[in-house]
Amino acid sequence: MIKLENKKSKLKLEYDYGLNQDGKNIIRSKTYSNVAEDVELDNLNEVADMISGFSSKTLKKKKVLTESEIVEEE
Repeated sequence: MIKLENKKSKLKLEYDYGLNQDGKNIIRSKTYSNVAEDVELDNLNEVADMISGFSSKTLKKKKVLTESEIVEEE
């Protein structure tokens, strides 16, 4: 049997930096590594809100990036 084994997680916050000359949104992101594997989603959301509070830009999206490995069970 094959399964996915989570290896690393990161928190990515995307901010709105206004519009460019063509009228398209400028989105910039900041990624935070070493997110605990067993973190609860509510806690991660709360941390994302606290971190974004230090920015003068509007938070547009919160993402969790997870790197997984395909492993075969014996």
